Amino acid sequence: MNLLTTYPPDIEKLLKDLKETQWLTIAYAIVALDPDETPNYEEINEAAMHSFRPGYHQPDGRLVQRASIDRSKMRSWVVTPAEFMGRYYDMQARKLIVEARMLMDSNRRYDYKPGEYDAFFYYDSEPKLESEIQLADVDTRGDKDDPNASAGYAHAFSFPPHHPSPAISGKLIERVTTELFNDFENVEIRRWSNNWSDYFDGGYDWGAYWWTVYDKTKNRVVVVMNVTSD
Repeated sequence: MNLLTTYPPDIEKLLKDLKETQWLTIAYAIVALDPDETPNYEEINEAAMHSFRPGYHQPDGRLVQRASIDRSKMRSWVVTPAEFMGRYYDMQARKLIVEARMLMDSNRRYDYKPGEYDAFFYYDSEPKLESEIQLADVDTRGDKDDPNASAGYAHAFSFPPHHPSPAISGKLIERVTTELFNDFENVEIRRWSNNWSDYFDGGYDWGAYWWTVYDKTKNRVVVVMNVTSD
C-alpha cells in the first residue's frame, strides 16, 4: 500500500476546491494498493490518521503529539452507497437535498409557505410547493447495534456549521461521487467506529465520522474523515 501525496490533475483540482471551501470540514486520503493486494484497513486507517494529524514542533519547541490510536477499538460496518450518502442525497437523481432555508437564504425569493423550514428540495431547485420532495427513509447506520450511527456523508454538505451556497455544495458533491467514489461502481464502503482515536474528540457535538471506500476497479482506498465542530 502507498499513501498518495501527489494526485492526478483532476483529483488534485477537486481536493483543492474542497479545501478552499472553508465551511467543509471533510478530509480525504487516498491509498493505492499493489496488484492483487487486499486492503489492510488497520494500517490504512492509521496511515491516513497520521496524515491528518502529524506530530510537529511549534516555534517554541513544544511538540504537538500525533493522534493517539487504539487499533483494538476499530470496528467497521459494510454499508450500501445509499446508507453511506444518507437521506440528504437522492441516489437516482444523483442530487444533493437541502433544507428550504438554504435556498431561501441563497435565492432571496420564494413562494413556499407551508412548513417552510421543515421542507426539503434539490439543491438546484427553487423552494416552491410543486418542487418539494420527501426524504427517503434510509437507515444510514448499516447496523442496528451500531452505537455510532451517522447521518451520512451528504449531511456534511447539506448541514455544515456555516451555510454555503447550495449550488456550490451540490456541484462539489457531484464531482466527488464521480472522481473519488467512481460513481459507486464496484466499490466496498465501510463506516468505522469513532472511538479509536482522540482526533475525534472535538466533533462529538456536530459529527465525527470515518469511512473507507474501496474502489476495486482502480485498486485504491479513499479514506473520508469528517470531524465537525462549530
